[in-house]
Amino acid sequence: MYNLFRGNYIRVRTFSDRVKYAWLSKDFRLPLPKTFVFEPTARCNLSCRMCYFKKESMANSQELSVDKIRVILDNLPSLKKVTLIGGEIFLRKDIFDLLDMLRVRKVSVHLTTNGTLIDGSNIEHLKKNNNIEAIGVSLDGTKELHNSIRRSRIAYDRTIEAIQLMSQHFMVYIVCVITRQNLPYLASIVSLANELGFDNVIFEYERKYVEEDILSSERILGLSREAFSLNCSEQAERGYSFTELESSLKAAEREGDRAGVAVYYLPRFLREELSACYHRRLRKEGRYFCRALFNSRVDWRGDVFHCYAVRESFGNLLNSSFEEIWNNQKYREFRKHLLENNLLPICETCLYMERIS
Repeated sequence: MYNLFRGNYIRVRTFSDRVKYAWLSKDFRLPLPKTFVFEPTARCNLSCRMCYFKKESMANSQELSVDKIRVILDNLPSLKKVTLIGGEIFLRKDIFDLLDMLRVRKVSVHLTTNGTLIDGSNIEHLKKNNNIEAIGVSLDGTKELHNSIRRSRIAYDRTIEAIQLMSQHFMVYIVCVITRQNLPYLASIVSLANELGFDNVIFEYERKYVEEDILSSERILGLSREAFSLNCSEQAERGYSFTELESSLKAAEREGDRAGVAVYYLPRFLREELSACYHRRLRKEGRYFCRALFNSRVDWRGDVFHCYAVRESFGNLLNSSFEEIWNNQKYREFRKHLLENNLLPICETCLYMERIS
C-alpha cells in the first residue's frame, strides 16, 4: 500500500511544486499553504549520535498549552494536512488532546517518532485517530547497532514493539539514517524490514553541517548565528569513501530485490546524484529550489519559520494572523535571497532540495 501511495504522492507533489515555483518568480509571494509542519516540542528522550538538532538551545523554551494551540488552529483557515515532528512528539503528555483537536477539524495527520514511547497502554488512544495518514518510525539497524546509535539500551525493543502495535492500525514506514556506523549493514536493515512485515524501507542521507557552511549561509541571508540551531561536525568528511557508500547502497538494493522490499531514498534523487551528494557539489552542478518553501512550519512557541535549519521567526501566531505573516516583507525577502543564491551551503545535505535544471 505504501509503495503505491508513495509513487503517486511523489508525482503529484513534484508537479504541484513546480507550478508553485513558477509562481515565485513574480514577487516572491505564495498562496496560503494547505500543509503545515508543527513542532509541538523540542524535547527528546534520546541523544542520537547523528542528531543535527541543537536541543540545548531550545529544549527549555516554554511550550504552548493546548488551549493556545487551539487558538492557533482556529486561525489557520487553509490547514488541511499537518506533520507533527519533534523532538519526540510523544513526550508531550497532552499529545492525544492535540490529536483529538486535529481529528475534530478533519485535518490529515502525518506523525514522525522514534517509537520508544508507544506501548499497549496508549495505543488505544492513538487508534481513535482515523485521520492519521502515515507514521514514520526511525530504525537504524539490528538491536546492538540501533541502541548504540540512539545511545539507549532499550530503544530497539521499544521501537520494535511500537512498530508492531502501530502497523496493525496505521500505514507505518521505516526510515533509516545512513551513518558511518550502519553503512556496512544497510542490506541487513532491508532484511530486518522484511522480517517485520514491511515491503519497503527508506534510507535517509545523513544531514551533516560544518561551521564554515553555516557562516556562509548567515552572510547570504543576513541573519545571526542564533537563527541556525544546528550541531556542527568538525569536518565535512563522512568517515567512509564514495566507493563504500555506493557498494553498500547496491547491496541494500540487491537484498531488496531478493526479499521483495522496495528501497527508497531521501533526498529522492540520492542514487541519481550520488557523487554530487557525497562530494557536496549539488549547488555547483545544478539549479535547485526548496520544497519547504511551499509549506509553513510552526514551533512550540507559535513562531512561523522556514525549516528545521533556518529558524528565524517571520512572526508569531499568537500576535499576528497567518495571512499577515505568510507574505510579509521579511518572508518575501527571505525567499528572494534563498532562490537567487541557488539555496544555501547548509542545504547541500537536505532532503527538501528539488532540482530545476
